[in-house]
Amino acid sequence: MSWENVELVRSLYTGDANTSRLRFFEVLDDDVEVVSKSHPLPDHPELIRGKGPAVDFYRHYWGTWDDDYILEAAEITDAGANRVLVVHHERGRGKGSGVPFERRWAVIYTLAAGKLVRVQGFGTREEALEAAGLSE
Repeated sequence: MSWENVELVRSLYTGDANTSRLRFFEVLDDDVEVVSKSHPLPDHPELIRGKGPAVDFYRHYWGTWDDDYILEAAEITDAGANRVLVVHHERGRGKGSGVPFERRWAVIYTLAAGKLVRVQGFGTREEALEAAGLSE
């Protein structure tokens, strides 16, 4: 099952941005939890519950960046217990301000029956590894 979860997550980062985003929305479970307590994003609540609110949040977040916005998976790792760890490399420019940004951060996706049931963001790869019990 873990190989299938890794491949499902990998598929979220293939194709153009619109295709990737639509695929991401398709695999969100109706009761998904999006958690960012350890790594709050701008305007991001610590907890979002439900597919509708999660889709609304991500559409708003991705809509704040110009067309040059990129979210790449720099690393995708099986984190055990139906979890997949992804290290992101994110960069772009603010749509209104034109101010560039670039950062690395990590997320742990928890999956059940081919759906994302939990998305938890972390400021660093090390924090995510520790949360997954995989500290180096």
